[in-house]
Amino acid sequence: MKPLVDGGATYVRYGSFSERGAGAANLDVDSRTETYLSVRPALEIGGELGSADGMLFRPYVRAGATHFFTGTEPSVAATLRAAPSGVAPFRVSGESDDTYADVEAGVEMLMKGGISFELSYEGRFSDNLSSNGGSLKLTIPF
Repeated sequence: MKPLVDGGATYVRYGSFSERGAGAANLDVDSRTETYLSVRPALEIGGELGSADGMLFRPYVRAGATHFFTGTEPSVAATLRAAPSGVAPFRVSGESDDTYADVEAGVEMLMKGGISFELSYEGRFSDNLSSNGGSLKLTIPF
């Protein structure tokens, strides 16, 4: 068993842009920034099994949560290009969940000669989101 705690900080800057092709309905969208601060505690359970031909198998399962302290209410401001001068921009806001349940499972296979193969699944779930993914990784030393 291995307890884990990851902290995250991500800063994202979106540049301003102007739409084209819709005439008077074109928008001029302001630049904006978002900062995402998070913590991700988890518990991993795994092991190592050897085979007669010298291969090592390292299976694991991990369960935890991700909590975002900031960045869960993004917004953007825009103006209609045809709006009269002095009209204040309108703001569109969104909201995402603060906390997600995380699950992961996988196996790493280490072969003779340093070749390794990894297969994993990762899921993240909240009241409004379900995200599932997987990965394959082959490492060949040279």
